[in-house]
Amino acid sequence: MREGKVEMEELREELRRREKETKECRERVTEMAGRLGKLEMKDSRVTKNLELFQSKVRKFDGQYVLAEI
Repeated sequence: MREGKVEMEELREELRRREKETKECRERVTEMAGRLGKLEMKDSRVTKNLELFQSKVRKFDGQYVLAEI
């Protein structure tokens, strides 16, 4: 009977350890997902600005815009 209790306690400890590891892993994954989301938003903003500036360059390509200043 005593051996069964010892074994159950060992199994409970193992379960607690694994639950703790799982919780920590989930926290890290959530944190990384947040960082990835921020990077994707920055990428979107940079891409949008790049497209805007490229369209302006194409518009004035070959013209001297500041020549009269």
